[in-house]
Amino acid sequence: IQWYLSKPTDSRESRCRIYTDSEGVILEDRCYFDIKIGNGMIREEIGQKVDDSKYNYVMNNCPSISKKRYRVIKDNYTIFVDVYVSGLITAEIEVTEDKIDWLTNFIPEDWMSKDITGNIKYKNITLAYENF
Repeated sequence: IQWYLSKPTDSRESRCRIYTDSEGVILEDRCYFDIKIGNGMIREEIGQKVDDSKYNYVMNNCPSISKKRYRVIKDNYTIFVDVYVSGLITAEIEVTEDKIDWLTNFIPEDWMSKDITGNIKYKNITLAYENF
């Protein structure tokens, strides 16, 4: 589950994120506060683990999204597939800055449809505010 403290139009995205198991139980040591800077293919992310007890205000006062994330491991990269409660499914490949050239020449898998990189409509923060 991810809660957003910033708005989709802000230049920096701040969120609180809690990881849960398949039963929805919060995983110990898996609570984070993150700030993302930038848009598109290159974004900087700064994160810090926090005690899940500090999430109470955020959980009750900020927009959120809930999704399950799956990893599809390929020969030289990993595809992260997010399945949202709404039914939306997205796929993402995260690479380091030195692999951007490789990613620009990436040939999508047959099951992938359109490229949504940089499209604010599909950013998690936008989805949280619009409640799908």
